[in-house]
Amino acid sequence: MDTRSTVQHLHLVTHPLPTAVLLELSGEVDLDSVEPLRLALHEAVGRGEGPVVVDLSAVGFADTALINTLLHARLRLGDRLRLAAPSRAVLRLLRILRLGGVFAIHADQVAALHADQVAALRDGPVPSGNQVAAPAASPR
Repeated sequence: MDTRSTVQHLHLVTHPLPTAVLLELSGEVDLDSVEPLRLALHEAVGRGEGPVVVDLSAVGFADTALINTLLHARLRLGDRLRLAAPSRAVLRLLRILRLGGVFAIHADQVAALHADQVAALRDGPVPSGNQVAAPAASPR
């Protein structure tokens, strides 16, 4: 009788960057393997105000344990939590659960890490409270 396990476990690499935290996941994320991710996200809450990017591109399988962990992290991190390149398995799960709009999802790590800078360039400077908007021109 063959007793070898064919279960792939989660592999997590944490990259504490100067202004962000990057978590790279690969393998399978389920109830038995999600704890290291939960702990890493909990630790990231106390690391400054920068983004916490979770790269999900190499996740081959995920169940609701991943989603539950990400939802709890979202409550604590708010918009700081960003998902980078979710795999087909993760996207499918988000779609089934109708949670795609809950998370900031980016095409890759770079886009997720620099989303604030891209938004600032796109939207222009934010006016301070002392500025008064110019009146709209009247149509002639």
